[in-house]
Amino acid sequence: MSNQTETLVKMINQIAENTPSNGDSDAAADAVVAHVKKFWARPMKIIIKEYLSSSNGNELVKIAEKAILRL
Repeated sequence: MSNQTETLVKMINQIAENTPSNGDSDAAADAVVAHVKKFWARPMKIIIKEYLSSSNGNELVKIAEKAILRL
């Protein structure tokens, strides 16, 4: 995994972990998607989607994985 990909994985995990879910992982994933769409550049979104499609996503928290699948 490249340094850039590693950084993006860390970032999306932090966003997911700091997004209140109140037991609703779908709502939390939607909030992460909204954040990523608003603040991440297109190349960043492409890299994180490629990471998930080319790996098993073991380094992602569940909400982050759900969010990436919705991008």
